[in-house]
Amino acid sequence: MTQALESKTPTDDIAVAANLADFALIVRGTPPVPVQELGVGGLPSKRAYLRFDVPQRLLDSTQIIRATLRLTQVPSPTALPNDSVTIGFWMGTATALVTDHVLAASLHEQLVQASDGSFFYGQANIHPKQLDTGESATRSIEVAGLLRAWFKVQPTDRPHALIIQSFAEGTRPLELRFASREAAAALRPTLQITFVPRATAGVP
Repeated sequence: MTQALESKTPTDDIAVAANLADFALIVRGTPPVPVQELGVGGLPSKRAYLRFDVPQRLLDSTQIIRATLRLTQVPSPTALPNDSVTIGFWMGTATALVTDHVLAASLHEQLVQASDGSFFYGQANIHPKQLDTGESATRSIEVAGLLRAWFKVQPTDRPHALIIQSFAEGTRPLELRFASREAAAALRPTLQITFVPRATAGVP
C-alpha cells in the first residue's frame, strides 16, 4: 500500500522544498525475499547484485565468442495475471573498497538511451527483458559484452559485477524473483562461456 503525500516545507530552502514537494510513504511493502531468492523491484525497491569469479586469464587472453547467463525465475508472491516488469542489466562500477552490497548495487556504468527512446543500455550492451511476474522459467541473458568490458579489469580493484534493476523502480510494486546461489543446485544462476584463443600478430 502506498500513500502519495505532499509537502510545502521548508519555506526557507527552495531546493529542499522542491525535493520534498511530493513523495511516497510505503505503509505496507512487498513480502521479504528469502535467502534462496533474488528480488528485483517491489516496494521498497530492490536490485539484484551478482558478482562473478571469472579467471582473469580467460578475460585477458581469449576472445569471448558468447556468454550466457541463465537465471531461474520463480513466481512472485504478489503476482497478478498480466503483471509484467521490464528489467535492465548494468555493469557494476563499485570498487573493492565498497563492501555494502546495497550501496554497490547503486553504482553502475553510465547509461545511454536507445535512438528510438525505447530503452536504456550501457557499455555491456545487454538488452532489457520484459517478464511476467508470475511465471516460472529459465531465462537466458547474453552477457558477452559484459565479459569483454572486464578486459584488464582486476577484480581486486573492481569486482566483476552485474546489477539487475527494474525500470519501474520505486514507482510500482511489481516484483520479479529469481533463484539465488542459496537455492537448490539445479536452480542456481549459471554462466556459460564460449571462447577461442586471442589472435596475436607476429612472424610465423
